[in-house]
Amino acid sequence: MSNRNLRSDQLSSLYGRIELKNLWGSIGGNPWMRAYFGGAAQSVKLAQGKLDQFMAYRNQIAHRGAHYSTLGPSTVQDFVVFFRCLMGALSLALEDHVANFP
Repeated sequence: MSNRNLRSDQLSSLYGRIELKNLWGSIGGNPWMRAYFGGAAQSVKLAQGKLDQFMAYRNQIAHRGAHYSTLGPSTVQDFVVFFRCLMGALSLALEDHVANFP
């Protein structure tokens, strides 16, 4: 895990190790995430894409490839809001999982 970026598939794999299935369904159904995406029914795919886009930006910045560019303040602020929603959704998914653990 430490040698990979924490993209959406890696996050699913990590939570799957504790038997938390359908992580992205829980995240996408979370009211904070749905509100972030304007109530979009496809919030699961949008949230996965947003996390994956963040990791792509991270890699461009870290490795300064040919497509490197600095992110503007509005993009950074948008990611701050996204991660606030994502962390809340992850916390609730984990709390629900632990509460229902056999």
